[in-house]
Amino acid sequence: LEPEDPCVYIDTEQVEIYNESQSAWFMTLVMCQFFHVFVVRSRSMSFFHRNLFYNAQTIYGVVCSVAIMVIVSYVPAVQFGFQTGTLQGLIWLVPFGFAIFILAWTEWIKWNIRNNDDGWWAVTFGW
Repeated sequence: LEPEDPCVYIDTEQVEIYNESQSAWFMTLVMCQFFHVFVVRSRSMSFFHRNLFYNAQTIYGVVCSVAIMVIVSYVPAVQFGFQTGTLQGLIWLVPFGFAIFILAWTEWIKWNIRNNDDGWWAVTFGW
């Protein structure tokens, strides 16, 4: 393979791809947990019918998690220590999409539990 081949990445490009993938993984983890902490507050009540700002400690924890995610992903000195890289704007849509999927899936399960107390969904997921 010739170095000009578009399928060959030099060492600095490989490190950059690795660092960006580290950031994307961390961002996906934080964003999914961001939604998860709110959707699991009730076994059957919808996320949309709960007061999101009722528990101050949860809000504080979520804000701290998002702040740490942004710092680890975008502050150059911290990026070096965590081997992360700066992500471009559209990459944010991927973890947000996973988080929305978690929200939709959980709401669907809760809807099934509310509408059929003795059904498979209630027995399996409703405790």
